[in-house]
Amino acid sequence: MSPEEFKKYHEGIERACEQLQRDPATLLRSVNLHFHMGADEAGARVAREKLQRFPSGQRLGALTGTAPEVIDRIGEYIEVGTDGLNIAFRPPIDWDAVEAYIDKVLPVFH
Repeated sequence: MSPEEFKKYHEGIERACEQLQRDPATLLRSVNLHFHMGADEAGARVAREKLQRFPSGQRLGALTGTAPEVIDRIGEYIEVGTDGLNIAFRPPIDWDAVEAYIDKVLPVFH
């Protein structure tokens, strides 16, 4: 789901918590995202093309592009209250992209 959808979903959970008299801060909020990052612009282009084969609803829940684009996207999820991300690495795996994710993206959020 997109960050906007995530925000709406969790606003509903907060309303439900209010009705149940549960503190919503006791919940961890995470989202599952597809991994479609490239190590460079050429790899990102291939990843974007691969993502286009997914159903439109699934395309919104993806980390796509180069490392700076993925950093920005993760930031969007953090802004709407995400506590954690589950990243789905599916074959075939672009190992250069995974290395770029580890080297360039993870340190920003550690």
